[in-house]
Amino acid sequence: MLPFRGLSSGSRLALMGGGLLALVGAEGALLFFLSSRSPAPVVAPTPLPGTTPVPAPTEQMYIAPGVATPPPIVPSNPSIRPNPGNPAAGRPPAPGVPSSLLPPAPNPNGPKPSAPNPQMARAAQLFDQASAALKSGDKKGAVALWEEVVKIAPNDLSTRQNLALVYSELNRPKDAIPHAQAAVKIVPNDPKAQFQLARLLLATKQIKAALDPLRATVRLAPQEREGHALLARVLADTRQPKEALAQWTFLAQRDGHDLEAHLMAAAVANDVLRNPAEAKKWLRRAQSQNPTAPQVPLTLSQLLMGSRDFKGAAAVLQQGVKSTPDAFALYPALAEALTADKDRPGAINALQGALARVPKGAKGASELEGRLRLTLGKLYGDGKQPKEARNQFTRAAQLLPSDPEPLAMAALSEIDLKNFPNATKLLGQALALAPKNLRIRLLAAQTFAQNKQWKEADAQFETYCAAQPRDKNALFQWARVAHELKNPSREANALGRLVALVPRDPRLWMQLGAAQLAAGSKGEALTSLQNAFALEPRDVTIPLQIAGMQTDAGNARGAMETLQKALNARPDYAPLYLLFLQAGDAANQKDEARDYIVQKLANQPQNGGALSGALKFYDDKKRRDDARAMLNAVVARNPNATLAKKALEAYDTPTATTAPEPTKAP
Repeated sequence: MLPFRGLSSGSRLALMGGGLLALVGAEGALLFFLSSRSPAPVVAPTPLPGTTPVPAPTEQMYIAPGVATPPPIVPSNPSIRPNPGNPAAGRPPAPGVPSSLLPPAPNPNGPKPSAPNPQMARAAQLFDQASAALKSGDKKGAVALWEEVVKIAPNDLSTRQNLALVYSELNRPKDAIPHAQAAVKIVPNDPKAQFQLARLLLATKQIKAALDPLRATVRLAPQEREGHALLARVLADTRQPKEALAQWTFLAQRDGHDLEAHLMAAAVANDVLRNPAEAKKWLRRAQSQNPTAPQVPLTLSQLLMGSRDFKGAAAVLQQGVKSTPDAFALYPALAEALTADKDRPGAINALQGALARVPKGAKGASELEGRLRLTLGKLYGDGKQPKEARNQFTRAAQLLPSDPEPLAMAALSEIDLKNFPNATKLLGQALALAPKNLRIRLLAAQTFAQNKQWKEADAQFETYCAAQPRDKNALFQWARVAHELKNPSREANALGRLVALVPRDPRLWMQLGAAQLAAGSKGEALTSLQNAFALEPRDVTIPLQIAGMQTDAGNARGAMETLQKALNARPDYAPLYLLFLQAGDAANQKDEARDYIVQKLANQPQNGGALSGALKFYDDKKRRDDARAMLNAVVARNPNATLAKKALEAYDTPTATTAPEPTKAP
């Protein structure tokens, strides 16, 4: 029977993507899985209730700004978000309120080219027509008319800026860039023009090219936060972490309440520059300046956990809970730190304290309670308390009716309690919610097998292995289930896939050969056994089976060759001598077989077992003359073959009826 054992605590966490740091979904709080590498990465958390998003340290793509109501700097990478919006740090522009670094929306009534001559008069007329087209919503018509103005008055700033902005709004940043570049040449000391050009270059993925206008922006407008923040991100993307850190530290030093600047400075220092001490400095500073911001203790504790300072991490999180008791993301993180510090009762108390604070009846309260109970259940499960774990998972499943994880975790608890029927029932419910969740399906297959529900296990393994064809353990378990079902064809199918992944394991080839033989595929079985023999030539059971199959198939010469290989690898194994002589007879190769045996016996004159095996063959056939001839040949080859001499003397003694029996085979 298969050794389907229960999962270890580590496997449980990996199975469900869990651990104590689970998602507190109702609050949108992302809790962190601890990295095994040191130093641990500093990852800015997803925003908690009442806080503003904090970006991750790098980004790859950017979106061009709008026109009439320029949006904040929002890259397409969802992990990169605007700054936290602290008033002192420079809040991103709200809809309808343009940033001080962004040019205003096109002004149809703005300055137009002066008209000292007919050409300029024509340009002014076209400008008015473009303005009217824009007012009526015809943006394409407006840019076409302004392009005509540019041909007449290429240095008119208003026309260039209007074209850059409207092209941006039309999602045509490549067409906007030449006009933004022209505007920079006209007013090189205008930070708005520099910033607009930088953002358009980023929108077209010209990241390195955006560095110069961004540097000009921060030089010309050093107090504008948007320029420093965007420059820091671009510097990080272009692998200039020291310069990126300088921008974030500038912002952090300027405003102690700028959460993003502190967290990003810590992230760059730790993750890129491998300087955890610098990262801790900025996180400690953020903690002192922002005592009620949950992101800070979460991030700082993650860094401390990575350096195995579990007590320090727990202390930071306890302070965070004290400052912001309704920040529910802190409690599972605190439980994780306390568990790592071998304070499991304290971890349980932390989660129970969080459950006591859940506002009953409030929007999202059921979701929040369910996530906390799911985390608490995992803590009980890892502490070998399956009944308590099951109770928490069962309640979590009621609170999270569309989530398969509580059901699967409850099933694990039932497995620990040896209640396999209930475990399979729960796993069936979990699969109904998430039929594509392969981890749950594999657990279901293994649980069915533990409960000896072979058909159900077979069906689950088949589906799982179709989606995960390289999972060697699952293929092996599936083969064992098929063996229990007495379905050798299915067993051979699973083993055939497995040996393709592990072609150097002779045991698998032997098992495959046995399954193929049981399924009636003798040719395939013979090939599999030959592969096993090539990998493990000293295992005499394999060539004996191969030779038997070859003899049954009428291929006595092939059997003779197989046994000869076996004799070369194991000259000490006595039965091979008798079988080889038998194969020689069947192949009409009596003399050749005898000569080969003579050679082997002469080379090992004290191998009494080998000599007995050969003599038994001739005695069984009543061919004493052939036995005598073989012994004479051995003695002629090796005069020191004393056992062969004694046997020959016995054959030559008239009263002898049988040859003496030399030493038994080893």
